[in-house]
Amino acid sequence: MINNSLPRSTNHAEDLTSYEALRIREAAQAKSGSREEMISALAAARVRIWEIADRAPKSEGARIRGLTRTLDHMQEALGDPFWEIPEAPVDLQD
Repeated sequence: MINNSLPRSTNHAEDLTSYEALRIREAAQAKSGSREEMISALAAARVRIWEIADRAPKSEGARIRGLTRTLDHMQEALGDPFWEIPEAPVDLQD
């Protein structure tokens, strides 16, 4: 589900870059597989989101980069063997 709490801008280009970054983050968070596959997906998403932030208007770059914080936390948790990975992934598409 897309986070609708982000402030809406009056610039359509800013909205598109934010939306693109959110879609990438959501897809990475929904990724299932081995720990290594999930960590790889999170890392790749982070790189793509930072690339979006780099080409976004200067006023939006920091906010878009901030979307990667949840990916950082998820990757850290996946690297900790204390946390178990659920057997069946939640299907966020329905």
